[in-house]
Amino acid sequence: MLNPDRLARLDAFLIDLNRAAAEVILPLFRADHGMENKTPEATYDPVTDADKGAEEAIRRLIAQTFPEHGVIGEEHGEDRPDAEFVWVLDPVDGTRAFVAGLPLWTTLIALRHEGAPVLGSIGQSFLDEIYIGHAGGSRLISNAGVSPLKVRPC
Repeated sequence: MLNPDRLARLDAFLIDLNRAAAEVILPLFRADHGMENKTPEATYDPVTDADKGAEEAIRRLIAQTFPEHGVIGEEHGEDRPDAEFVWVLDPVDGTRAFVAGLPLWTTLIALRHEGAPVLGSIGQSFLDEIYIGHAGGSRLISNAGVSPLKVRPC
């Protein structure tokens, strides 16, 4: 289990990662996003410059801040997947909606510590919302401020 200070630092960094992804993605939403089909010989599996560029931006920030951390990304594969800390990335989850101009896509970022998930986020850049969760709690960060989230007791 991570100590609270370390978790707080990683939690704050997770917000930075979401913001870095948004800076790349938003200018390409409903614009020339450079869509390609990753598997032209089979099914339709789109990838855009937003997918690739956002993952590259996230990876750069991780490498600068936590060079010992590993990364597993949808677009650029694995780098030190057996490290103590490993970030798992899907820079544009819902690429088909992104390509269609529908705001039904998100940026998914998670952190594993020694193989177990410890921190995660769902970033909805178009709405300027980030949902964050970890063992210490969960919250929504938006233009309206920070709202704690919880599940029903049942």
